[in-house]
Amino acid sequence: MRRRSESPSSISCYLGCPKKYQFKYMHKLPDPSGPAAEFGSKFHQAAYDSWHTQDATHQDPQISKMLEAMYANEDVQSLDKNKLVEGENSEYKMSVQCGSQELMGYIDILYPDIIIDLKTASSKWDNEKVKGALQHFAYTYGARKLGVSTAKEFWYVVVGSKGNPFVQVFKIKISEEVLQKFEEDFSRTITKIELDIFTPTPSEGYKPPCCWCPYKKVCPAFNPNSPYMT
Repeated sequence: MRRRSESPSSISCYLGCPKKYQFKYMHKLPDPSGPAAEFGSKFHQAAYDSWHTQDATHQDPQISKMLEAMYANEDVQSLDKNKLVEGENSEYKMSVQCGSQELMGYIDILYPDIIIDLKTASSKWDNEKVKGALQHFAYTYGARKLGVSTAKEFWYVVVGSKGNPFVQVFKIKISEEVLQKFEEDFSRTITKIELDIFTPTPSEGYKPPCCWCPYKKVCPAFNPNSPYMT
């Protein structure tokens, strides 16, 4: 079955584990988002609603603290709110042809020269975490191809979701060569999906591998006799 479009999230899922992609996006098995994802969505909506005014007031005290910390950040303060590129529902809806497939997604904050993705996290990001994300490639590629931004810089603004919030800003320079490589890599990934290549890729650093995966009970790569099985 051919999917009509892909997103940075779905491609990241495939690159992490093709089998998980198959369960989630092809078989459409339930993937419980959990309270952390729900809280992240609430924070994102509050940030979209307040980015123009930078008003941190919110009915949830923790979200208010997070917004206050984010807007106090020097990098965030340096942005000109009057230069925002407006989008649907305070986000910019991106839909662009990339090779043989449509690439879709919602850009959190879009400026003519900078693209910003907001992230909530319980612990601080490191450079490896940044390298593992795809939004800086996909959204810059899409925005430039659509002509809504000439951005050569992408920011991840990471805001702590527990206790006293921390704020991290990762700035990534994006070149034409990098975007061309992204397009080539994206096309190769689509080809693998269309060829039904869904080989499990057990995660490293967990005992047993994949103990955190919501699809472990139906995955042939997971040991059903593991004491970690839930």
